Amino acid sequence: MWRLGSTEILRPVTLLMGVGWLILVFSKSTIPADSGDGIQHFFYAQASWKEPAFFLHHWGKPFFILLSSPFAQLGFSGMVVFNILCYSLTVLVGYRIMERFKVDRVLQALFPLLLVITKDYSTTVLGGMTEVLFNLSIVVGALLFLRQKYLLFAVLVSFMPYMRGEGQLPLLIALVILIYVRQWRFIPFLLTGHLLYLLPGELVHGQFLWYFKKDPYAMKTGFYGSGNWNHYLLSYKNYIDNAGLIVVFLGTLALWIRWKIIVKQRELLLLGVYSYTIFLGILFVHSYFWATGTYASMGLTRLATQGMPLFLLVNLILISGFSIERINWIRLLSAGMSVGIVITLMMSKKFPIQPTDLEQLVITAAHSGSMEGSAGSRYFHFHPLLAFEQGDNPVLMNSRAVFFQSVDIEREKGQVFKPGDLIVWDSHFGPAEMNLPLSALESDTTRIQKLEEFNTSDLISSSGKEPGKVIIFRIRDQR
Repeated sequence: MWRLGSTEILRPVTLLMGVGWLILVFSKSTIPADSGDGIQHFFYAQASWKEPAFFLHHWGKPFFILLSSPFAQLGFSGMVVFNILCYSLTVLVGYRIMERFKVDRVLQALFPLLLVITKDYSTTVLGGMTEVLFNLSIVVGALLFLRQKYLLFAVLVSFMPYMRGEGQLPLLIALVILIYVRQWRFIPFLLTGHLLYLLPGELVHGQFLWYFKKDPYAMKTGFYGSGNWNHYLLSYKNYIDNAGLIVVFLGTLALWIRWKIIVKQRELLLLGVYSYTIFLGILFVHSYFWATGTYASMGLTRLATQGMPLFLLVNLILISGFSIERINWIRLLSAGMSVGIVITLMMSKKFPIQPTDLEQLVITAAHSGSMEGSAGSRYFHFHPLLAFEQGDNPVLMNSRAVFFQSVDIEREKGQVFKPGDLIVWDSHFGPAEMNLPLSALESDTTRIQKLEEFNTSDLISSSGKEPGKVIIFRIRDQR
């Protein structure tokens, strides 16, 4: 039989390669991987030490804020370090699960590379996003119930809704698993997270059921547009990549060939149900939201990475179930895919992260003469990158940076804005989240002065039909 020699070293080597690649990309990137939500999550995590109410911020994800906040005090790089640690732990726990099923270590060594080759997964790591912690918790939960640590499993899953809104799905699946294995006494512990967060939430939000009644995603239909039902299926390269698709194809083939054997393996059956229902369930739910234009859906493909690591891991386990006589081709396939992934990463044009045209406009505006010449003045904006470039945290009280969403612009001109304040309007967030049409600012030359305008010919407005622009206005002194 063909042998690679000692295969034990392959697992730490590929993990270190993944970590090293992430660090290299971050060090060479000129902008955070997610200049919107990623920076915003950083703002809340960083501000929580000064204003503890943010530990219960619904959109910011309370449990994510709790764990990441010490790292956020070190700056945005601390958030990336936190996510790289989550990635590393996801791989290490994944190795433990695969060892339990006696997966060949050459095949195991493919796991960390499958994650970093996936554009959306790497972007969530480098962008300081919440999905990485959520994926780690899903994998740890799998190991806990496989080891029959049902109390810890129930408690961990109970906190998942406070890591991601999609955490309600694993909570339901965990209930089904505990019922199936007849562990009735642990079912009440699935309420642990809600009980610990709902009680203090009564003090901060004034509602005991604040998690359900203050859902930040329950917006009006069509706010972010809509798309086709097959959007996520057609965009599979973003959240699972071709390498992952090959693994899923072979895993599905193994499942079909060995179905009668697999259904008799209770541990593997439970693990399959747990992983498949989470990944495919989230995929279906977000496909529905995007197709119907509901629940603040934007068709973001990174949302489909949730549950993806465990889903791929289970398919690696299924592939390993082929008879030992076929182990050579499995090793050859794993080695070939690993080499291919490494070459692809080295030649990737998606990394390091470079600013888009809109982001470059925002960066230019942030360091413009108008902004530098108005040091100390408040500036109202919506794009998180602007405050990030200025070194401000807009969610803190008394910050000169103010996240702004207009309700009544005429009233706000007289009561909210003060002489000398700046309004930084951009063609993407301005008409939508900022709720501020450009005409409302440009038409009022008596109270509002246009200072600078930055343009690009690319169609990067909220409608996608107009050239992108960032404009800086100043409130005039009416005296």
